[in-house]
Amino acid sequence: MGSLNHYHNRILQELSRRGILYQEEYTVGQFSVDIYLPEFKRLVEIDGPSHSRKADRRREEEILAVRPELHFVRVKVGTPFPQAMEEILHV
Repeated sequence: MGSLNHYHNRILQELSRRGILYQEEYTVGQFSVDIYLPEFKRLVEIDGPSHSRKADRRREEEILAVRPELHFVRVKVGTPFPQAMEEILHV
């Protein structure tokens, strides 16, 4: 869990450094998403080792059914940081 929190915090610090507004633990329907970037209409989930692909996919579908204008980005802990930021901010 420590590496997940460290990775999550590092992403938040980089978003702040770039002046990008974000909301943590953003709620959509009955679900909470790690980070929401309103300017990009992007939901960011940081996946640790305990994530289930099947459950994650079902959760994404339910969230996007409520908010179809949003886009999901999943970043796996351990992804090289520059690559993770590119995936998060890719327009």
